[in-house]
Parts: sequence; structure tokens; C-alpha cells
Amino acid sequence: MVTAVTACWDRPDQLEMHLESLSKQTVVPKCIVVDNMSEPENNDRQIKVCEQYNAPYFQPMWKLKRHRLSSCCNIGLKWVDTEFVCFLDPDSIFDNTYIEQCMDLMSRYSNMAMATPQYKIPDWVRTKRLLDYGYDLSNIAIMDSGKKVFINFWLDGQTRCMSTVADPKPILHTFHFDGNVWFRTKFAKQFKIFDSKIIDHQGSRSNAAMVGLVNGASLVIIKDLAGYHIEHDKVFSTVSKSNELKVQRYLDKKWGTTVVPSFNKLILIGG
Repeated sequence: MVTAVTACWDRPDQLEMHLESLSKQTVVPKCIVVDNMSEPENNDRQIKVCEQYNAPYFQPMWKLKRHRLSSCCNIGLKWVDTEFVCFLDPDSIFDNTYIEQCMDLMSRYSNMAMATPQYKIPDWVRTKRLLDYGYDLSNIAIMDSGKKVFINFWLDGQTRCMSTVADPKPILHTFHFDGNVWFRTKFAKQFKIFDSKIIDHQGSRSNAAMVGLVNGASLVIIKDLAGYHIEHDKVFSTVSKSNELKVQRYLDKKWGTTVVPSFNKLILIGG
């Protein structure tokens, strides 16, 4: 039913926890890992980790030393034959029901081509094991929506784009959770989601599953709706007019209409 594609780069320890997290799911996804020019010693360790969890490990021969993570996702997408595909960062870990909840969300909305579900930190990662890897948990923040607690974080201690929602709707918000974006596979393949040549990403980190990049913002396509969401308030001041125009030209080419970007809001196109 679902395939998880992970773009990995010099992160064998994180990848091991990531795949362990997926193996603990109530609905276990197929896993595909694509290497992004890791150093040889890390590459060897990552191969062993993937063998341990029966995850195919692809090593494209790039012409350039360091390709975009979106290109890794394109490689992985070619091997996906399930109804749903999610693109994950190798340092993301999930509650055991995460995959099940995401599939339920996608199934309830038949017209949802893409979703960025929330997730929470599973109890089993709050252990000395994280500290052994050198991760700082002191910066993890928590917000309670009244019904559930959702947390988004990086294992290096950064908390990013934290949001809560009690009853997710397919177009309620364009929350961007790093690397945790779900697509209907047919939609992703026909749309050629990951085009690294369209807009340059100037944020502090690359993200594996963003659709058209502009200074850390993700362009979100959901059927007749499109929008993008700035991942940090501080990025607002760095977004240039030239990049806004790039977004408009991209939308015009793909959708036959343009839109003036509205930060931190959903941009509606074509009703």
C-alpha cells in the first residue's frame, strides 16, 4: 500500500533509528534508501543497516559531487509500485501508528494528491540511546491541541515548523514537516514532483520532499489548489522579489495561472 523513500547522506546512526522506527509500525511500509554521495566509511555502514532491515539501497553515479536530495527522491520514485509514497528524511522517527494514521488520512480524502501529516515522538526514542549518539533533546518543544500532541524535530536538537491540528483536512494548512510528505504515487510520477532546476533552495538545510523550492518554502499542489508555506518566520525577510517571480512563472507554466505569493497562507488557484 505504501512505500517510504529515504534520501540518506553520511548518517548511518540516524538511518538505523529511522528504519527501526518504520519496522515498528502497525502498518510496515516498503522502504527504499537512496544514497547522496556519502563518504565511503559511512556508505559501508549504511549498506549494512539497510541489509539488516531488508531495504534496497541505491547508489547513483552522480556527475556532480553533491546532487540535490530531490534528485535522490526521483531515483527512488522510479522503483515505487504502491498506491502511496512518502519521502522521509533519514533523521526522522515516528510513533508506531504514524503510517497507519497517514494512510487513513489519505484514504478519507480521495482527491488528496499530497499531504504533510503531523507526527509525534515515540516514547522509545526518549532514551540514553539518543544521548549516546550525541543528540541534544533540550530544544524539543511541545504544543497540545487539546486532543493530541504533535511534535516535529530534528535529532540534532532543532525544533522546526511545529504545529498542531485536532482534525486534519486535506487543504487546512500547508504545514511543512521536514521530509515527511505523502503523495499518491500516480500523481507524483505524472507530475514529476521533484524538479531541482526550477527554484533554488537557499535555506539552512535541504529537505528531501519539497515541491519547488524558494528560500525554505515548499510549493504544495493539491488537485486544483496550490500554495506554499514559509518554514521559518525569519526566512520572511530573506525572500527576494526575484524568487517570488520564479514561483509565479512556475505556477503559470504548470497551471495556466499566476499568483502573488502570500506568506504563511494557503494560496488558492482555480477555485
